Amino acid sequence: MTAQAVIKRATIPENQRNPFMVYIDEAQEYIDEKIEDMLNQARKQKIGFTLAHQNLKQLGSLKDTVFSSTSIKLAGGISAKDSSDLFLEMRTSKEQLLNIRKVDGQWAEFSCYLKNNFNTSIPFSFDFGLLEKRDVLSANAYEKLIDGIRDRYCQPKESLDFGVSEVVEDKPVKTSVSVKPKVETEKPVEEKKIIKQESKIDAQPEIKNEVVKIKPQGKGGTQHQYLQNLTKKIGQERGYHSIIENPVFGGLGAVDISLDGFDKKIAVEVSVNTQGKWENSNITKCFSASFDYVIILSSERQHLNKIRDDISSEFKDKIKKEKLLFFTADDLIEFLDKIKADSSSTESTVSGYKVKVSYVTSSEIETKIREESLARVVLGG
Repeated sequence: MTAQAVIKRATIPENQRNPFMVYIDEAQEYIDEKIEDMLNQARKQKIGFTLAHQNLKQLGSLKDTVFSSTSIKLAGGISAKDSSDLFLEMRTSKEQLLNIRKVDGQWAEFSCYLKNNFNTSIPFSFDFGLLEKRDVLSANAYEKLIDGIRDRYCQPKESLDFGVSEVVEDKPVKTSVSVKPKVETEKPVEEKKIIKQESKIDAQPEIKNEVVKIKPQGKGGTQHQYLQNLTKKIGQERGYHSIIENPVFGGLGAVDISLDGFDKKIAVEVSVNTQGKWENSNITKCFSASFDYVIILSSERQHLNKIRDDISSEFKDKIKKEKLLFFTADDLIEFLDKIKADSSSTESTVSGYKVKVSYVTSSEIETKIREESLARVVLGG
């Protein structure tokens, strides 16, 4: 749900995103491998996270991710083992971390590191009961606060529309076939009766052949739907599980086309005439949904170049690492073929030597044949 809320903020204009804080106690129970993308995207959407936990062992494989993705670190009452992991991250010494004290019922110390603000950790202390000593709302003021929140954010469930437009009533089905058996009795032959049954069948109306036009899948205009269905066909022909308008984050968003296969998850966003700022939101959505690659697809190379120039600088690293790609349909075919070929590469041992076998894609073979044919023509062979 938190990841969904972070993504949904991308649809709000930047100047209207009010800062919002999320506090998660015993954070190890709620975070997973998506925490890195979520923290990175949350910062851009003006959302702050405070994650609290007892020791580093609770984070498991997520420890390095939490270290690299958090800007403020607080440590207090830690073990010798945790001090060995933390002192470099917090630009201090093991001794300083282990000397942090707490006097029960009076006060406690913490060591605080502010990334990009100080070159070392800063010790500070606070008194116990600080919040308890603050003024609190009276029961009447608290009740008014709750009523105000309900008036602003809630509505009676009776007023909610669940999208049910009509009630379908069960009606008996009329049949066009009536059977009226006619029984004729003949003289008994060896105590046996022969029964003849005639059926009267109403004439059926003539069935005319009709041409049914199947609407292509997808959203947007004709060109957008065409590229969606073309991408799906390209993926299916190469063994990828292809879905148009694949929902993400519980239906809060959808990817134009998702391609899943050969241990890779690929999101394809079709762009016909959208601008770079619009694609920023799509790119954020796809990477936050843990796709390995995000492809902006268009039939016009010039349009792709313009989008590449317009997108936010925050995605430059993704472009450099070739995780964010700008393709035409031909580029997509070559890319999918390459992933399939790379996944088919095998390594074996022959006569004591390691041999790596790579499978060349059909497009590479065709290109090589064309180049060899052209060379023969030029050389007069």
